[in-house]
Amino acid sequence: MKIERLDIRTAADVSAQNSIALASRYTERSTYELLQASAAAFADQPALTFLMRGTPDEEPIVYSYRALLARITQAANAFSRLGLGPSDVVAYLLPNLPQTHFVIWGGETAGRVAAINPLLEPAQILQILRAVRARLLVTLAPGAPGLDLWIKCAPIVNEVETLEHVLCVAVHDFDALLDHEPDSRLAFSRQIDPSDIASLFHTGGTTGMPKVAPHTRANEVFLAWSVAATLGTEPGQGMLCGLPLFHVNAPLATGLAVWAAGGNVVLAT
Repeated sequence: MKIERLDIRTAADVSAQNSIALASRYTERSTYELLQASAAAFADQPALTFLMRGTPDEEPIVYSYRALLARITQAANAFSRLGLGPSDVVAYLLPNLPQTHFVIWGGETAGRVAAINPLLEPAQILQILRAVRARLLVTLAPGAPGLDLWIKCAPIVNEVETLEHVLCVAVHDFDALLDHEPDSRLAFSRQIDPSDIASLFHTGGTTGMPKVAPHTRANEVFLAWSVAATLGTEPGQGMLCGLPLFHVNAPLATGLAVWAAGGNVVLAT
């Protein structure tokens, strides 16, 4: 994606920027196209640096742009093979992990993705799974250290009429599933339109049960471009993701927008 910093200081600057057609600023029509373009431009540069503990002596897990796209492609292929289609939803109930990003962008490529806050109560989680008509759920494996989400999922998964598959992270199921998929191409055919729904993020629910807000592909690509252009993010620049990945800011403003400009997302738990 071509990123030129937006230098906006006056009303005249705003008017000048508004006169430029958005279609002339970038050509990517989906988040997958954006990630493909970044992988082509920044192939072996670091895209995602994961810190499990955040201690000074920790050896981080680093994914290059090429490796990040490969894993996202495998996730999309795996979801498609499990039956996820353009209008179907994969929901994720996960902490901040590299696999969470694979689910988000792979889920958007094969179908739609829905975020769920791991801190919600089972009744709220159930309501969201039903509201988005989730076909797949990705969560932590039973007994995963630090956050046992399976305790919340076990009593409710059979009550979601549309749910067909539950994939678990932190054991072998999810990563092993991806390992069997091609990583250099999508193994399914799909024409993604910018107006297609890409993701479903729920509200905080502070005034009742959470509501679900849909994003289109065009929404997310525009946000990635506009954040990167406004901040002037440079290739190779590190950006800390300080919010959880069920919160819309984290995957978009400190995720996709950083990758649009060739930066390195530093992901903490």
